[in-house]
Amino acid sequence: MTGRTSQNPLSRDPHATGQRRHRTLLSLLTGTAFLAALFMAVNWFSASELGRAIDAHLTQLADPESWIR
Repeated sequence: MTGRTSQNPLSRDPHATGQRRHRTLLSLLTGTAFLAALFMAVNWFSASELGRAIDAHLTQLADPESWIR
């Protein structure tokens, strides 16, 4: 496709620009909340038996020498 129809120009409508900013801000806040929840879960699980087992397995996977055995 060539010409003007293949391009998606930004709208000059200020209301549409505000909606894009709102969606972008909402996405950033959602991502930040997800990362915060993930960080808290990792800290909570690290003190449990499950956390220690996961840590042992990840440590073993991170060691290339363990792949050979």
